Amino acid sequence: MPEFKIIAREKDRTFYDYEISNDDFNAPIVLCGLCPGYTQLKNMLDNEDLNIVEARKSASFKGCTKNIAKMLRKIQLNKKLKINISDDYGFNSSKYFFTTSLVKYPGLRAGKGRSDDFNPLDYEFAKKCIKEIFLKEIIKGKSGVIIIFGKKAQKAV
Repeated sequence: MPEFKIIAREKDRTFYDYEISNDDFNAPIVLCGLCPGYTQLKNMLDNEDLNIVEARKSASFKGCTKNIAKMLRKIQLNKKLKINISDDYGFNSSKYFFTTSLVKYPGLRAGKGRSDDFNPLDYEFAKKCIKEIFLKEIIKGKSGVIIIFGKKAQKAV
């Protein structure tokens, strides 16, 4: 069973030393959410044989895959890439997509775990992650298109 080291506590959040990111940063499209963690950590806690890489790939944008696929088809990204983006497309294992988050470390809300009301601008640790990790990755310029989900995430960038 993995141990999750706490690296920051701020207000109602605990951030864990478990960087979550996809493997292929050379993908042409970045799909970026706000903050990872709850589902990935829960998957590891529920299945002690699941390693970090498998847990990471098991959850990114879980529950949103169908909506993301529809959105990408609507803007005809599937035609541009010449691929079939089905409703159950495997974004986490695709060479075309890099799935990531603005804040690379899980920030779980006390007593609740996952929370839809997370605003990274409310937490100094989250702002530091965005500046020191996310923006440096993006500045590397290895990806062509960055799709950032959510108004809070867009505002933070």
